[in-house]
Amino acid sequence: MNTFQEFFSNGTYVLITLKIALGVITSFLAILAWQKARRMSSLFFIIGVLTLYTQIIYNALISFGIINIYETALYGIKIGSIVTELIPLTAFMISLILFLIENKG
Repeated sequence: MNTFQEFFSNGTYVLITLKIALGVITSFLAILAWQKARRMSSLFFIIGVLTLYTQIIYNALISFGIINIYETALYGIKIGSIVTELIPLTAFMISLILFLIENKG
């Protein structure tokens, strides 16, 4: 069976399309919120949202076969995947830590 047919037959296309559509809306709202952000915790939250969208796009491009990953691996995991998975989580973690520090009292 053709990999293109397999891709459409298992519902992956619908899931990726929904992720991209919701990611576009969320990223647009994050960019609008960036103008109003006054605290560092808010900025890191917005950075987390935007990098999460880049992760969605990166994974979609890999799934569509537009980019081929022949990159170096660290402990068997591709470095691009490590970066796109960990940067959003790190930004959210920093955002929550800053939020707790800002609202200490």
